[in-house]
Amino acid sequence: MQISLLKINNQSLAFIFLSLALIYNSFILAFNENLFDFEQTLFASRLIVISIPVFFSILLVLSRKTITDFKLKIIILSLLVLPTALSIINSSSNQDVGYGLVFIILLISLMTLFDKGLSDFKLIVPIFQNIGIVIMSLSILFAIFIPEFAFLSGSRLNGIFTNPHTLARLAGTLLLSSFMLKENELIKKFVIYLLTFICLILSMSVNVLFSLFISFIAISLIKRLNFGMTFLITSISIIIAIMLPALPTMFIEFFGRDLSLTGRTSAWLLGVDLIVNNPFFGIGMQDTKEIIFLSNISSTNFHNSFIEAGVRGGLPLLLGFIIIISLALKGAIKCSLALENWNYLRLLIFVIALGSAQSIIFSYFTFDFYILWILLFAMSHMSTKSSHEIQDHARKNYL
Repeated sequence: MQISLLKINNQSLAFIFLSLALIYNSFILAFNENLFDFEQTLFASRLIVISIPVFFSILLVLSRKTITDFKLKIIILSLLVLPTALSIINSSSNQDVGYGLVFIILLISLMTLFDKGLSDFKLIVPIFQNIGIVIMSLSILFAIFIPEFAFLSGSRLNGIFTNPHTLARLAGTLLLSSFMLKENELIKKFVIYLLTFICLILSMSVNVLFSLFISFIAISLIKRLNFGMTFLITSISIIIAIMLPALPTMFIEFFGRDLSLTGRTSAWLLGVDLIVNNPFFGIGMQDTKEIIFLSNISSTNFHNSFIEAGVRGGLPLLLGFIIIISLALKGAIKCSLALENWNYLRLLIFVIALGSAQSIIFSYFTFDFYILWILLFAMSHMSTKSSHEIQDHARKNYL
């Protein structure tokens, strides 16, 4: 193991403690029947999850003499914070205030911690891979020795989590991160391939498999193209991923899903209707589970990050989310072309495609939320750099 990959600073410590807190939160949910004071324990664990990025971002600010890319940070945060704040003000619900403030606080903290582009990847990718290997291994061990907890959804593996999609999304992200490993790390790469293959097959998440397919197809198409064509084809690939309701009937039935995609299409139509009726401020930053339940739809959320953003914060928040994705895509494409390394763009396409059928934008207590925003903020930082600056940055922070 190379010593350079073990460098410890505020960002790496924050990611380590955050990962441990998220795993602890998952265990509490999985073993809730054995907890005497479940609600209090869950509240405490979630408070710890939120507090970690806040604490380390404050430490980082205190240790820095200047704030880098201050104008870019203000623009990006304004696109997200202002619509969220307006949504909170427009709502009279205490729950909206709580959810909205958590969203704003986490965004500011993550933006402060992870704004260095490639150097952030150098720090957290090896940590994420090691933690991911542990999680995948534990999930498989659960399947062997404690199947009643590992298969809560019946025949689909959820591992240490309570949802098979959560395990599959983490496995897919871990698989793509393995392409960033060096040539002398073949054993680690093989271990990741083996573990993620088992978890992806047993969790049976169509959305994750389809997102992986989109990410690989998109990269194979855009190699050796100029920036404009690369951005165009990347955008088209993501649009295709968002248009999941148009999947052919036979393809859906092949994977054992009904035509409503287990309630997703009904939830999407409800979400679009709510956006049309509340275009400027949304319905508020509340948990949307109750609204969907009252509409007699068999879904726990809108299963689409774009719709979720529009429902909660209206068109301004949805537009802000899309603009930040565009900035991140621009940064990832620049890195890919300047370094002839397509791993950053492939991973970003995968994560965005995941958002087409999963509401990861507000999932504060899952890995999905933090992977999404860390990736968006890190790549947005690279969007303002020239090819020469990116190459120089990569030489200093090689991954």
